[in-house]
Amino acid sequence: MPDRDTIRDILTKIEEVMDNVVNARNILFSKRFRDRLKDAWDELKPDDPQGPNTLAGMKSSVDKASNADLAKAGVSGKQLELKSLEFFESYNDLDCKGGITRLKRFTKWAKLIVGSVSKIIPAFEILLEFLQAVELGIERAEEP
Repeated sequence: MPDRDTIRDILTKIEEVMDNVVNARNILFSKRFRDRLKDAWDELKPDDPQGPNTLAGMKSSVDKASNADLAKAGVSGKQLELKSLEFFESYNDLDCKGGITRLKRFTKWAKLIVGSVSKIIPAFEILLEFLQAVELGIERAEEP
């Protein structure tokens, strides 16, 4: 169960950071991207979060994954330890110091882990694509 707890903790941190990103969208992203970002996030975090394609549904689906599947996806044991250590370090850096560079690093680690989990739990692909969209939105906003 510790691997599953770690994955759920990672999802909680992703949710926390993305809530902040979506709430700060007016200063982080171009005008045309803002509302679409909020709408997409609202689909992942609906008022009734029972569906499998919601963050709550993704967290509960982690419990249903077999140990063999977690290992095959690289999200158990030493593989998860490597990724989660760097993920939580990037989260702490972002939380303590802020900044776009730290947000981008956090997003990269989040994508790495979510991408691995999506190999065994397809609903995670939606979160992965959301994270990719955030990353691309930041890149576009940074253009001169």
